[in-house]
Amino acid sequence: DVQPLVPGLWTFPGVTSDLDDLAALISALDLVVSVDNTNVQLAGALGRPVWVLLPDSPEWRYGAGGDSMPWYPSAKLYRRDQSEDWEAVLARVVSDLADFFGQTGNRPSPA
Repeated sequence: DVQPLVPGLWTFPGVTSDLDDLAALISALDLVVSVDNTNVQLAGALGRPVWVLLPDSPEWRYGAGGDSMPWYPSAKLYRRDQSEDWEAVLARVVSDLADFFGQTGNRPSPA
């Protein structure tokens, strides 16, 4: 069941109940933007572009700093600094989304 959040951005509730379905969906997406969860790990393992929103003290697998992961080259990390709120992190994501869609020629559109 596909549901639009806003024009061009979609959510897929329930798809995580089947990893095969989730892998197929992630493989078809231009980009996954998520907090640390199964979606991130699967997208990284599939080599799909994935942007990860991380708290100021993330799990060990994300390292102590930097915006990349050694085992998922397709991942870009957005770390929240202790001195900032989530709005600052999301502002960076929004700016990078504009660049991503401008550079790749991809345009979000209904499925």
